[in-house]
Amino acid sequence: GLMRSAEFEKDDDTNFHIDFITLCSNMRAWNYKIPTATRHQCKMIAGKILPAVATTTAMITGLVTMEFYKLLLGLEREKFCCGNINIGTSSFQLFEVSKPQGRKRYFDPIENDWIVPVPDGYTIWDKIIINRGDLTIEEFVELFPTIHHGCVVEVLSFETSRAKDFKVIYWDFPPNEDISKFVSDLKSKRIQDVYVQLFGPLPLHRNYLILDGVFSTVDSEPASLPPIQYVFPVSYTHLTL
Repeated sequence: GLMRSAEFEKDDDTNFHIDFITLCSNMRAWNYKIPTATRHQCKMIAGKILPAVATTTAMITGLVTMEFYKLLLGLEREKFCCGNINIGTSSFQLFEVSKPQGRKRYFDPIENDWIVPVPDGYTIWDKIIINRGDLTIEEFVELFPTIHHGCVVEVLSFETSRAKDFKVIYWDFPPNEDISKFVSDLKSKRIQDVYVQLFGPLPLHRNYLILDGVFSTVDSEPASLPPIQYVFPVSYTHLTL
């Protein structure tokens, strides 16, 4: 068959177990912008953890891995499943994935205004993919209304889970002179170049960046949008400055 079990052994470098653990853990670190670990560090950590063979953790990991196989095989959404496990009664249930709740118009007390979802009812499954080749920040801002329902970019930044990494790269009406000069200097630069300037080398083998920001509708109402995936040429995936 295509699959066979393997016994974990951290001290046998020919089985590539530690290499696999190192790569997977660092992929997660890159995705969530947390510190990466060396192969030696991963080997030390893996040697101190008892395998969770008969626990819920192991079962959930197995179910998630099954769903990843479906993703890699390119199966349609209807083939994916949610799972419910009760180890107290030894019951295992798989059922069809429910569609996530659509975003609705809501009142934001900070904005003191109603926020309009564009498009109406979009979900966490949705994203805006912009694959128009190399774009400077200025070109992106000018092009965006023609791509997404006339929405206008007021503020633009890179998506980040850490507050200290938040940096505005475009602001239509900067609040002070320092920010005005900062964003003005970035306007003519390619988006991926700006990322490297602010955060260092791009993640290996990735040809896109996730953008966030503040947007308004064609009627100048505050807007809520799905995540924006800006795709750039593959030749820039190892770009450094």
